[in-house]
Amino acid sequence: MALTAVYASPQETLRRDLWEKLFDLAQNMGRPWMLVGDFNDIAYEYEKKGGAWVDTNACRRFQNWVNKYNLVDLEYVGSKFTWKGAQREGMERVFKRLDRALANIDWRRDFGDARVEVLPRVNSDHHPILVRLKPERLDLGDKPFRFEIIWRTHHSFKDFLNSAWKWDFPLSMAIKDIIEKLQKWNKDVFGNLFRRKRRILNRIAGIQNAHSYGCNPFLDDLEKELSRELATILDQEKLLLLQNSRQQWIVDGDINTHFYHTKTTMRRRKNRIVKLRKGDGTWNEDAEEVKSAATEFFHNLYKKECPDHASLETDLTYPPTEEHHRLALSHPPTSIKIYKALNSIGSLKAPGEDGFPAYFFKDNWDLIKVSFTSCIRFLWNQPSDIKSINQTLISLIPKVQCPEFITKQVLYLDVSSMAMSSLLKRLTII
Repeated sequence: MALTAVYASPQETLRRDLWEKLFDLAQNMGRPWMLVGDFNDIAYEYEKKGGAWVDTNACRRFQNWVNKYNLVDLEYVGSKFTWKGAQREGMERVFKRLDRALANIDWRRDFGDARVEVLPRVNSDHHPILVRLKPERLDLGDKPFRFEIIWRTHHSFKDFLNSAWKWDFPLSMAIKDIIEKLQKWNKDVFGNLFRRKRRILNRIAGIQNAHSYGCNPFLDDLEKELSRELATILDQEKLLLLQNSRQQWIVDGDINTHFYHTKTTMRRRKNRIVKLRKGDGTWNEDAEEVKSAATEFFHNLYKKECPDHASLETDLTYPPTEEHHRLALSHPPTSIKIYKALNSIGSLKAPGEDGFPAYFFKDNWDLIKVSFTSCIRFLWNQPSDIKSINQTLISLIPKVQCPEFITKQVLYLDVSSMAMSSLLKRLTII
């Protein structure tokens, strides 16, 4: 790993000279590289408060410089600004984010959990910044079940699923049953993908280091067989990273797993909230307290405040709904409409509490359609029973970079536990 400490001049012409020197260094950088320090520049308008208007052209030049080197901003937690300037007469005091850490893709991939912390400023106009390569992991409890699309690449998966699926079970019970069987099948049959990859690579290396390599037909045939297995594993790895990165497209034949791994790493890091400010402005870094604060906020936000709803009284009249429209709205959905609604859902969108993305239901429609459509029609006739399956997950997703307060800078993402919830929302407006 290479580390470059940066102190850029306040004068733009001198900074440009430094950028050119760093470009020469970047051209020959064939290893993980991080740059950290005072860059004396901002990349976006929101990285400055107070003072004169922001020079957007200067921001764009700094952005172009970062992109030219294929660098990524490591972002930060803590104070939004790292430098406190003077307060001129008649103007607000100026604050800027001048200090930061940048890294190339190799560094970001090798240190996926690393984060930058902006520490309190003491006797200086700059906040010190601390780069933690391996910060303490939050205890998130047991990892929930997630259906992996790579399972379907195994030659025995379809046969396993056909024999394991309970045709005569209600959909919720069939899903609960298949989850237990999939977990056991994954452990006993499919195995750990990365462990299999390491084992095959070690075996290939052993063959190529053998004294009889090149003149032993048995080793030659074994190497070819292992290479074919490795190619299959690489394809599976690409699918796994594609699912985790939530990309909407993929280039056929492109085994660029680095792209998907980097995409996954950056998305997870961007969405991770490690601390928030309390109402009094102090930082709350305890994981349990952050979770409690989030739960309390949304409980208060969505609780029922007015138990009785006043009826709407108006002199306005509305045209009556025609009979054929009323019949169309009340008629139970057909299998074709249910299937069309299912296919309108993104295949790899975030799954619900059960861990199944829409892809599973689409890919195995012939197998599950009886249970699936029966469940939809039952809920259509008994809408109050939807609460039995409509469990939700709460995820805090930042609406801005490095959020501070939960009330303004996080988004509540309500994910239905199964695809049926999304289907019903669509079907009720048909």
